[in-house]
Amino acid sequence: MSSSCSIRFLVCIAAVAVLALPYGAARAEDVPSLANTARHAVGIEFRHPASWKVEEREGDLVLLPPNPNPLGDAPIYRVGVRPKGTLTRPDTPELTAMLDEQSRRASPHLKRVGGTEVVRLPGTEGVVLTWEGKAPSGLMERARAYVAILGDHLVLLTARSGRFVLQRHEPVLDAIFATLQARPSTSPFPG
Repeated sequence: MSSSCSIRFLVCIAAVAVLALPYGAARAEDVPSLANTARHAVGIEFRHPASWKVEEREGDLVLLPPNPNPLGDAPIYRVGVRPKGTLTRPDTPELTAMLDEQSRRASPHLKRVGGTEVVRLPGTEGVVLTWEGKAPSGLMERARAYVAILGDHLVLLTARSGRFVLQRHEPVLDAIFATLQARPSTSPFPG
């Protein structure tokens, strides 16, 4: 084999290897610095990359990554805070069943995959649940619920998008979730 043929062969092998990677696959070292802090009205805060915008919508904080998706499927990343009621842990079967039911109602094509991941947060633990499925449009979708109990509040970071877009953002979302903490504040929720 001539050297020009072997070089072309190696270039073809490299191209196949790159194309075999999931679109937008991210690694932990791809997580930008969490330079900014966002704070919910009830005192829940988290850090996020400076390149991500945070907007308040309907009482929740919506995370907007830069260049969300070249395919046009805008990801939905939202931090919601609700009264915890009688919940004491984020990994209770009742809460997991409620999240499964909400997922089923919102997106019947999504099915839970994997188990419940436990995550250490400042002073507590959180959990992460994942769903996947083929949308009616044919797009493979993925959703995640990052769940924590902080003070008197149930905190949910929910994420839903095309599977590869969400997988690309998961290291950043994981890092954001790991910074969740409660700061003293006057809660708008009754006792």
